[in-house]
Amino acid sequence: MLFFYAEAVVKQFDDLEEKMFNINKKEKIRIGSTITVGECMLSNIINTFIKKETDVEVYSYVNNTRIIEEKLLNSELDIGIVEGQIKSPDLIHIPEVSDYLVLICSKSHPFASKKIINLKELGSERFAVREKGSGTRELFESYMADKGIKLNIAFEGNSPEAIKKEVINNNYLAVISIRL
Repeated sequence: MLFFYAEAVVKQFDDLEEKMFNINKKEKIRIGSTITVGECMLSNIINTFIKKETDVEVYSYVNNTRIIEEKLLNSELDIGIVEGQIKSPDLIHIPEVSDYLVLICSKSHPFASKKIINLKELGSERFAVREKGSGTRELFESYMADKGIKLNIAFEGNSPEAIKKEVINNNYLAVISIRL
């Protein structure tokens, strides 16, 4: 009987010691976001959060929707902010921000002077698109496939800035978030 009591006291002492050791440590939150969110909104989200929760240390990570979802499932991130579709039924997703995609072209592209572009005209154009796993790409490809239009991909990249440069320098078209 004395053995169990001593074991319980030792465990309580160990628990108390651990709590005392961690008393001055900040809580941590690991936030993942997609590239578009990372470029447009993540800094403001983190700054607003830190002002409200001064005792929390924030780690942020930016990648495409597929990678953010994988990291959430592997408990490498606590929360994800994505514009793409989450596929796993093991994750809870709540729509928070309205956003939409826009077609962009350079000033020298023939579409720049048009007020209306017929969807079928896009089938003969060359596109700069995001990498596979990007929510933006998935939404755009799905929309075009539903309309029976095959994309002619000339450039693929994971940087919205690189995509914009391809549009300007090589007269490609692209579809990006209005926020970009």
